[in-house]
Amino acid sequence: MYDPACLPTALMAQAAARELSVGAPRGKLAASPLIREWLKPELVPALVALQQRTGTGATGHLLQLVQLALWGRLILDDPGACPSTEEDPLDWIG
Repeated sequence: MYDPACLPTALMAQAAARELSVGAPRGKLAASPLIREWLKPELVPALVALQQRTGTGATGHLLQLVQLALWGRLILDDPGACPSTEEDPLDWIG
């Protein structure tokens, strides 16, 4: 069973910030199986670009996508798994 304390919100926020790091975005969100299957992954780079351009325009949406992708991985794909605090949560997405 999934432990909600496994992935604190602060850790997910840090993962979202890394997705937006200076330089080319890592693109992990668009690679998420859940996002590829249920959403429009081709729109994720545009959302990242909007956030990089405006600084605040897509923060909430990106955090929601990170949460969705991580929860999909931890609840649906690999129940009971829990990344350590030393791991980058984005590495668990794709």
